[in-house]
Amino acid sequence: MAVEQGDYAAARALHEESLVLKREMGDKSGIAGSLGNLGNLALEHGDYAAARALNEESLALSRKMGDKSSMAFWINNLGSVAYAQGDYATARTRFEESLTLSAEMDERFIMAESLLSLGRLDLAENKPDARTHILHSLRLRQETGEQFRETSSLIGAAGLALYEDNLQFATQLLGAVESALKALNAVMEPEIKVFHAQTMTAVQERLGESAFQSAWQEGLKWTLEEAVRKALEE
Repeated sequence: MAVEQGDYAAARALHEESLVLKREMGDKSGIAGSLGNLGNLALEHGDYAAARALNEESLALSRKMGDKSSMAFWINNLGSVAYAQGDYATARTRFEESLTLSAEMDERFIMAESLLSLGRLDLAENKPDARTHILHSLRLRQETGEQFRETSSLIGAAGLALYEDNLQFATQLLGAVESALKALNAVMEPEIKVFHAQTMTAVQERLGESAFQSAWQEGLKWTLEEAVRKALEE
């Protein structure tokens, strides 16, 4: 909850407190979860060495337990660290490994994460699979009712629309995300923030202020459900 509300200091304190208790109980699965959550916070603040180390420790614990679902999640997180550092080859390997593991178990939450990660990487590398990966992620989140995380996949769809030169639609989707996050009393997921900022800047510069504001205001009127439907139909 603290993360979704943007209170990262509180989130860190709570995760650290949780980690202490889990270590006292010898709860290996819980320890892995807390370490990974702390790794995500480290990534948010650009501490890549800590983010990698924490997620690698989580992954090692999950491997020992044979917990494939958790393994897929931590592997995806390690891909996000590599992506943030510009190591796209490692990032792709990690994301694909995570997707394969999660698909084997039909873990749709993790599949959606990995698909969106691959889609953003595809855009960065100018690869045609971006559309398939991003829209598959959005479709999975629609099916599982993950409204908060639907906004992240919509940001991915906005980046896809920008890539395909559909600037007005990209702006409308970004406006819809803004409204949805306010309605959910949430802030966007940390790992999508930089991509969102880059997409926003690009559409503003290429559309011009007047056209941007017109499309933005239109998007603000869309419900989350409308935005998701329009993105999947586009």
